[in-house]
Amino acid sequence: MIQKGVFAMSAQPLLSIGMIVKNESRCLEKCLKALEPLRSAIPCELVIADTGSTDSTKEIASRYADTLFDFPWVNDFSKARNAVMDRCKGIWFMTLDADEYLESSPDELIALVTDKSNLKYSCATFVKRNYSSITLQGLYNDFSAIRIVKLAPNVRYTGAIHEKLNNIDMSTCVTLSKTIFAHDGYATIDADLSKEKAKRNLALLEIEYQKTPDDATIILQLIESAHVSKKESYEKSVLGMNFISKLNKNSADWKLIAPAIARKILQYAVSNNFSEVSEWFDWTYKNLPDSSFTLIDTTYLYTQWLFSIENFELAEATGKQYLENIKNFEGRKNNTVESMISSMLFSHELYQQNITVLIAKAAIENGNTASAIEYLKNTDISSAYKEAIIDWLNTLSKIDSDEAIKILKLHSDSFSDSVTDMMRDFLFSEFSSKHADTNHLKKYTVLNNNVGLYAKIAVTEDINDAKRLVESLENFDEIPPRVFLKILENNFNVSNKFYRIALEKLQKLFDDIIENHKNPEDIILKYTSAEALSDFNQLSFAFNLLISFWSKEKSSNEESLIEFKNRFYEISKLLLTNLYNADILANEETFCTLPTSHQFAIYYVLAIEAEDFKEKISLLRQAIKQATELKQLVTFTLEEFKKEQTKLARDKQLSASPELLEMAKNIKALLSNYAEDDPALIAIKQSPVYKQVAHLIED
Repeated sequence: MIQKGVFAMSAQPLLSIGMIVKNESRCLEKCLKALEPLRSAIPCELVIADTGSTDSTKEIASRYADTLFDFPWVNDFSKARNAVMDRCKGIWFMTLDADEYLESSPDELIALVTDKSNLKYSCATFVKRNYSSITLQGLYNDFSAIRIVKLAPNVRYTGAIHEKLNNIDMSTCVTLSKTIFAHDGYATIDADLSKEKAKRNLALLEIEYQKTPDDATIILQLIESAHVSKKESYEKSVLGMNFISKLNKNSADWKLIAPAIARKILQYAVSNNFSEVSEWFDWTYKNLPDSSFTLIDTTYLYTQWLFSIENFELAEATGKQYLENIKNFEGRKNNTVESMISSMLFSHELYQQNITVLIAKAAIENGNTASAIEYLKNTDISSAYKEAIIDWLNTLSKIDSDEAIKILKLHSDSFSDSVTDMMRDFLFSEFSSKHADTNHLKKYTVLNNNVGLYAKIAVTEDINDAKRLVESLENFDEIPPRVFLKILENNFNVSNKFYRIALEKLQKLFDDIIENHKNPEDIILKYTSAEALSDFNQLSFAFNLLISFWSKEKSSNEESLIEFKNRFYEISKLLLTNLYNADILANEETFCTLPTSHQFAIYYVLAIEAEDFKEKISLLRQAIKQATELKQLVTFTLEEFKKEQTKLARDKQLSASPELLEMAKNIKALLSNYAEDDPALIAIKQSPVYKQVAHLIED
């Protein structure tokens, strides 16, 4: 760990790193550890202001910071940043947030501050890489952030929110294109917290806007924070379009900021289907055609919108133009001025994959099958979005089988596990044994993965071949319903792994069978019969099958339900006695730690075996508390208990003599004259005469 004051002998640090923090225990240490190579290489100080943390942030900061101080939060980021800057003594100053981590080598940054010839520069930018995942992998967009400045008395932050530096000469700003700080703050915020943060920012920006209504940067930031509601995004979009349409076309705001504003407005318009969307697209292409924000982001959004309104011909052409613009954009990526305005939202390769697939879909709709085939071949879906993968598969299903097989073979080695999982779910999602057409699966039998194996099992008509394929399955956890049913229907001799399918997964599989199979009860009866219970795994499987059965709405006849109730009792008792010793089953304090389905089974078995009706009811109530999803089993069993009780009472009535029945009638009439707590009534109930006819009165 870097020791504080390691360069204390230096008269002046070359670099001061400043931070403001509040409740950043999730990420602060990761941020500070990532700075260690930089802090080890040059005279450097770390100054941190805490604005009111209630977690372990200050304790973490104290282990790293040369200066740590409290700064009361006053709804103004600039004041906090300036307070940090006031305590810094370095030649250069760099500001960071706690959720930013030095991802690249620090060499470029070290060279900036150690080479005295660089003192001609007033400031520097580094790449802030905004990831959409806390793993810091996959989708991201880059932003050139002005975070490094030469310290001077007149250099200050301004603006309560999205603060910026003033009194710096942008013509002497140097780009550190190899210095990358990864940012995961957008990835970690949940939806509610994100909305609250946006509301806070919006309120502060409204104040700034009232002060400077002609500040294009404030307008852009105001629109970017307007995602809190459809109403807010629409109002700010209208405000933004009115603002940029009145800008001087020779101004820097028109050339640089207006395209970013229009792009964000169009993102809202497409996602919320604003009535002005077509008008705003036309205006943007007419007035701001050459900006990267228009060429990349707006064209991406335009392609998506055209496809959504089924203008497939123009969608295909626009998608192709987007991909061409992306190629040209590679040479403009380091346009620092543009990248300092805002991130390019839709340039990442994942978005390129989305558009490539969309072009193929549009080509199919336009009758350009050959074009669609070429785009499917050229789409790398190894790490694509789920929507793009599903679109790719949908489009693949619409072309000739031979061509589809060629495409699958071309991509088969690049399919990741996640892509394979999505492919499996898509191909087997429309399960129905009534509609047993498996033609759409045949082309996937060429794949040398689980999807290929599942497809082979599903389409193979020869039972022996299917059995041999099933025997080669290593993992049953992700088995599709169609394959699961084929195994059950044909009673394949499968490995014990099959019978150890988790209950949650088994219930999902069985849900599909109940919804789609014409006789699901036949399958359950077969696998819960005495002949099917040759070992413990099969016993547990039968128990889980019955749990799944009773978790669904029942339309079976009463005779079948009685059979399934009896089987649940018998298999539950058998399972419990094989799994637990008698001491555990007899002690409620010990069996309360067992799986809830087993606790339910214990209470259920006890209820069935109890002789007293009230005790039966009490035990069923205990059972339902453990597994509310089995309410139907409990309700049906309760009705059966009541029928038994009614029958028992009727039998008693029929077996009683006329004299005894008359005596019971008279005593019952006598009891009606007393209150429940009357001592005389209590005395009557304790008499030998009452006890002789109690069963006729109380039942």
